[in-house]
Amino acid sequence: MPSAQRCPECNQKNSQNKAVCDCGLALRSANAKPALTKKAQAKLKQGSRKGSSSKARPKVKTEWIGAAQPGPRRGELLYEGVRIDGQAFPLGCYVLLKNPDNDGLPYVARIQRFFCFEHNPEPFVLIHWFYRPEDTKTTNFPGGKMHPREVFESVSSTDENEVSTIVDRCQVRPWSALAKDESHHKKKKRKDKKGAAKAAEEEDSDDQHDDGSDDEEVFYCRYLYDGLRHKFREIPASRRKSQPITMESLIHGDESEAESGDASDDSVRINSQDEKEA
Repeated sequence: MPSAQRCPECNQKNSQNKAVCDCGLALRSANAKPALTKKAQAKLKQGSRKGSSSKARPKVKTEWIGAAQPGPRRGELLYEGVRIDGQAFPLGCYVLLKNPDNDGLPYVARIQRFFCFEHNPEPFVLIHWFYRPEDTKTTNFPGGKMHPREVFESVSSTDENEVSTIVDRCQVRPWSALAKDESHHKKKKRKDKKGAAKAAEEEDSDDQHDDGSDDEEVFYCRYLYDGLRHKFREIPASRRKSQPITMESLIHGDESEAESGDASDDSVRINSQDEKEA
């Protein structure tokens, strides 16, 4: 288990994955979470939150979505979402986050909570991580060859980050949608070759299958990954449909992952709408 870090203001013990103490003071720890690979740990040594680099980051305009609601922690205020430079990011959406070591390879995660504190108005977000193939550390992969668009949901790795580390929205779709999406993209390429006039005639039928990939980067997930044991596990069928993250569940503490950061081993975050399409 990671060692606790003490708050210099109130002397309270806090876990290493917390970015803000219950008293509202921002915490900055140099220790990495042991559940991550050594490569990932090295990326986190700059701070307990990914993207906490000493380099100055460009300022972004952020505004909360919805009215503030009291959270389970002392002085905590919860929000339904946030707008960053005009783009909306609601609870439960998938996002790309800044990678301080590689701007071209952002981190993939799902948003579980937006919050700030009464005495610390800086906006924060609790996210649940997804591993890229290069972030895994094992030669015992059960699925044959990894797909370049494949990601693996972390069994239990969550972190509190500054909202300013969010880069853009993305999609994480079920593995069963991969073949259908690839077929759709091939059809679009053939349509482009036929010419604009012919393409316009087929546009209506193609719009019935819109995975949003023209606007958002799309990933596919078929396995959970245990970063501590370096093992892959299949996603149980009973857990493939994600439960929506609501303000009510956060206020009453029903969303245990958002509060403790210890997700169930069988938890999975695949969009329920994508599952229905598959």
